Amino acid sequence: MTPLHYLTASTVEELRQGVDSRLDWYYAPDGADALPPLTADTHRESRIEAEPLARLERGRDADAPNALLVYRALDMLTPQQASDERFWAYVSHYQCADYVADRWLGERPADDGAAA
Repeated sequence: MTPLHYLTASTVEELRQGVDSRLDWYYAPDGADALPPLTADTHRESRIEAEPLARLERGRDADAPNALLVYRALDMLTPQQASDERFWAYVSHYQCADYVADRWLGERPADDGAAA
């Protein structure tokens, strides 16, 4: 088990404002070079410990098994904690970026305006 991490509100806003400049990374996450570095200014470590989510299966057929993995790993969270965008921004950008890109983005459109 490892401590859960979450981003600061300012880091979430920086990610939100920088989507257009990070499209290459969103469609093919290949490291954190395009993301703000994880420092004391950009993220926090909580006192809550959970199983890592990095072992999620890829593909739409894996939705049900992945939902069970996420539920079992995070069942100790309160509804307020489980709905905190700072936590999910950390998970989707730093912990499970490959899964998120594969599951939700698919192929990158030719027009960047349609991608953003």
